[in-house]
Amino acid sequence: MPYLQLDLDGPCSADQKEGPAAKRCETYASLMHADIRRITIAIRELGDGAIWRTIGGEMKKGARAPLRSMSMLSWPATRMTSIEVTTDTSRPFVG
Repeated sequence: MPYLQLDLDGPCSADQKEGPAAKRCETYASLMHADIRRITIAIRELGDGAIWRTIGGEMKKGARAPLRSMSMLSWPATRMTSIEVTTDTSRPFVG
């Protein structure tokens, strides 16, 4: 059963999460030839200070990383497509 997770550094409403979650399910099911009913999407709101990234050798709090929540896919062409779609479906979260 595929379980895809997206961590956010702030709150979003359920309405803001529903569309991107549905799109991720559709995309994963299509790319991996998986039964969409078996896919779970988890969107976690971690809050201030919970997400960190190293940028230019320095730790940055809440820094937005390139969105690659589906990059675990093994085929390069599929991986690139998933990154493009994931980025498009994540716009409600990152502005």
